[in-house]
Amino acid sequence: MKIKEINEGNDRIGTALWRNSIPLKYKQYPVIGQGATSIVLDKGDGTVLVLTRDAMKRDWLVHNWGLNLGEWIDTVSAHHQKSQELSDMHVYVIQMPKLFPLSTNNKRVVKKAIDLYNISTATTDKKLHINDKFNRYLEMHPEGLFAQLVEFLQNYDEKQYGVDFLMRNFMQDNHGNVILTDPIVSSDIVDALHAMVKQKWGII
Repeated sequence: MKIKEINEGNDRIGTALWRNSIPLKYKQYPVIGQGATSIVLDKGDGTVLVLTRDAMKRDWLVHNWGLNLGEWIDTVSAHHQKSQELSDMHVYVIQMPKLFPLSTNNKRVVKKAIDLYNISTATTDKKLHINDKFNRYLEMHPEGLFAQLVEFLQNYDEKQYGVDFLMRNFMQDNHGNVILTDPIVSSDIVDALHAMVKQKWGII
């Protein structure tokens, strides 16, 4: 499963979390970012709140086998106007340092890293397990920009997630270090978004 199933060009087929569903206690903070699964709120003190229904993203951001960049501070409920399945999913609240758009030089670094990843994992063998591709990457680029992520993903079944290794999912911290912020999405969210679209168009 690929994230392109959620994104068609620059248009999302849906969002798992609506702005008007932000819990009242967090509405005081301005929205500074929104994606298919998450909303980012600016606390104004150098930190942000990431509200997400995506358990894989939560794990990546907060656990010590992931980025270990933030703290999972709350779990709330939030109604979704078009999907009961999404309404039934928890919303995780993560506090983490505010990140910034990539500098021109860091964009070059990321582009090179993406090219190296694509080259080192390319194969015509459709039966090759994803972890075998990851191991090939780690052998070739043990200190590569994706090394921490592929080690993280080896803790999960590949059916649990889709990947999105694109430029837009990199940011940098206030020291200029490149951070891979949003490279994966939980499969259950992808499935729920597709079900929502199919229902809209009467597709069985």
